[in-house]
Amino acid sequence: MELYLHNRPIKTIFGLLGEKENDITFSVGLALSRCDEFTRQFLKNVFPKADARSCKMIRLQESSTFGGFTDIEIHGDNFNCIIEAKKGWNLPQKRQLETYFKRLSARRQRMLVVLSECSNEYAKLYLPERIKRIPVVHQSWSEIEKIASASLKHSKERKLLLELKAYLRGLMNMQNQESNIVFVVALSTKKPKWLTTPAVAVLKNNRKYFHPFGGPGGWPLTPPNYLGFRYNGRLQSIHHVEKYDIVAWKNVPKHIPEVRPSKWEDAYIVYTLGPAIQPQHKVRTGKIFRSGRARVALDLLLTCKTISEAWNKTKKRPGYNE
Repeated sequence: MELYLHNRPIKTIFGLLGEKENDITFSVGLALSRCDEFTRQFLKNVFPKADARSCKMIRLQESSTFGGFTDIEIHGDNFNCIIEAKKGWNLPQKRQLETYFKRLSARRQRMLVVLSECSNEYAKLYLPERIKRIPVVHQSWSEIEKIASASLKHSKERKLLLELKAYLRGLMNMQNQESNIVFVVALSTKKPKWLTTPAVAVLKNNRKYFHPFGGPGGWPLTPPNYLGFRYNGRLQSIHHVEKYDIVAWKNVPKHIPEVRPSKWEDAYIVYTLGPAIQPQHKVRTGKIFRSGRARVALDLLLTCKTISEAWNKTKKRPGYNE
């Protein structure tokens, strides 16, 4: 299959070197151009009406008189597919997808595909179902990795697919597993309207916690490696984050039954936590406002007298980023 980069044909892999900022585009695009089985499985998953046997070319970083660049384009006899690839939990804006409409308008079968780290559930909250009659489909990087795995058995390009799998696995975990920063939050001992029990009980009984996915109030977009909880005026426990899920609010009760359904929207991170790490001495809150949250080094949190003291010392360390 022919491979094009910036509107010019690429005959070897060396034509893709020196373009590190576009690693995602080139990794997936190269696999699509070299591995017919991977292309077939990919199209079967996202664009069943497309005839994979009619694929003739893959275009990367294609410019157009209509404006902008596309990440990946797949061209066949009876279809045209544009792929927008994103790192992390980032999604394209509707206006960006609308710029691709004229590029697709000449084909009978058309599809816009967005690839990102997002779960499909999260993507449905923010991506349109269609752009002027053209379907918009989302696939997570974990799904693309599974397609690469399924293609291994019947592909001659096993080495390339294995390299793609390894690269995608590196994209699929937002946590910094080497970080020793603890995200310390305040828990209420009172029962709110949207819980059947106080949040403290949810933590103790189920080792679960949840909060908004980014947004106002300093809530993180990148899940922390450790969570710390304070109430009754002091640090009570620290937990390693064993697992996290990013879900729509309506689905939080599936993970935490104590949550009462409501009409809230947006996305939430739900954490499954490891056993409690208990400080060997009382760590008072110190000068932190009542509902304040702090990012504090684990070693300082376990040795300082107050959370605020540990927080201030953490801020002085090289590379600390609030």
